Amino acid sequence: MEENGSGVEKEVNNNVAEGLSKNARKKLEKRERLRRNMEERKQRERVRKRSRNEARRAAMDQQLAGLSESQRADVFRQKREQGFVARCRLREERERFRMKMTEQATYHVCVDCGWNEEMSEKELRSLVKQIRYCYSAVSKWVKTEIPANGERSETRAGGVGVQLTVVGVTGRLKDLVQAQLVGHEVWPMEFCGQPLLERFSVPELVYLSSDASDGLLELERGLVYVVGGIVDRNRLKGTTINKAKQEGIAAKRLELDQGIVLQHGSPVLTVNHVVEILAHRANGLSWTDAYVAVLPPRKGIERVP
Repeated sequence: MEENGSGVEKEVNNNVAEGLSKNARKKLEKRERLRRNMEERKQRERVRKRSRNEARRAAMDQQLAGLSESQRADVFRQKREQGFVARCRLREERERFRMKMTEQATYHVCVDCGWNEEMSEKELRSLVKQIRYCYSAVSKWVKTEIPANGERSETRAGGVGVQLTVVGVTGRLKDLVQAQLVGHEVWPMEFCGQPLLERFSVPELVYLSSDASDGLLELERGLVYVVGGIVDRNRLKGTTINKAKQEGIAAKRLELDQGIVLQHGSPVLTVNHVVEILAHRANGLSWTDAYVAVLPPRKGIERVP
């Protein structure tokens, strides 16, 4: 059955590929490979979970073998109590992590999601994914232990925390955040439905834009560095700098032309790349080292004197 299905699928793909350019065919083939790989990963995960559950059931059956009804009831009660204690410990550690994120926050970064109505569903989903990467980028510098499953714990590196706020989380973007970022309500960052200038005042803002004329030399405490929450596929060029000028907000740019050369691609970065660069700089890396650590190799990064 699987072979027949694969043959039909291949025939359909061949029919679709007819009349496409060479690049379009390559993209189609790449998407098909990614889809197959994802299905294979899902199948491996299902097999792994099934094996793990079967092993747990076998261990439980072995433990219960030969026990009376009252003894079985005692075993089940102990299991429930152990699970409750583990969940309580996990909640406590997460709250401790939230407190450390707040205590160690020295700089403030804001993602301005003020263009939700102008982006497609695909672009909004990509933005939500980038916001998740932003959280990962700033949280990894906080030193604490977070139990992964009640037994094992993960120790994060210590460093300077960066407070992260996301404004303009409304409409379809809000729905996607709730669907894709499960548990974001307890993350040590702020998701805000207010627009930028209702959440912050103009004097405390610095808008980061690749179109700004002045470079960002150093991070300053007390300022909020704003990153435009835009995934526009080059449709909304100049949007962030125009907003900064209209609202009287200071605008700066990351000086990607200082210390490195990009052999390929555009100097326009994704939201999470900008946030991660700022987090690296806040923790003592030079701008050049931060660029090299964060930017993808496909941009062909080369250091220059």
